[in-house]
Amino acid sequence: MSFSFYGTYGLLWVFALFQGLLLLALLRELGELRRIVGVTGVPVDDHLPLGSPAPAFAGIDLRSGQQIALRLMDDARGQVVLFVSPGCSVCRGLADSLRLVTHEGFPRIVAICSGKEQECRRFVDRLGPDVPVLVDTDGAIGASYRVWGPPTAVVVEGQLVRSYGHPTNVEDLKALVSQVAAQPLPAAAVATAAVGQ
Repeated sequence: MSFSFYGTYGLLWVFALFQGLLLLALLRELGELRRIVGVTGVPVDDHLPLGSPAPAFAGIDLRSGQQIALRLMDDARGQVVLFVSPGCSVCRGLADSLRLVTHEGFPRIVAICSGKEQECRRFVDRLGPDVPVLVDTDGAIGASYRVWGPPTAVVVEGQLVRSYGHPTNVEDLKALVSQVAAQPLPAAAVATAAVGQ
């Protein structure tokens, strides 16, 4: 057998290996997309009822080292609790777009990073400097909000859950907040909020 046969045979194996690695990468991305759109068997719409009390959370901001809690953040504009993950490419794009906008007139955003602390520390630079970031290593905060996949935004107003969404960029996030402003609270939620104050 000639050298050209072995060379061609070797190149064929290198090409086959490359295709195999490419297929694995595509399958990984498909798995991430399935989580985002809820095809995994866990319904994305299985969230807390709108108007229900927002679960409390507390933690240390990765940037400032200060205590951050949902109750401490209550203000007239409300809050957006943004669930992200360092391994999520959609989350990285959303974080990059958030860094480029001013948050004037926008509800305060707190990011809940699902993952290991070191990974979240690297991810935090993608977000704007005025977005506090808490690490949810065990997924407890995400579970309390019934968040099954990142990115998920929960709009909280007056300590009540007002809306859920899966924004891919800052425009999606703005649309979610605008939708809440145009949507009155159900009467039962108003009564619950009055009792809680």
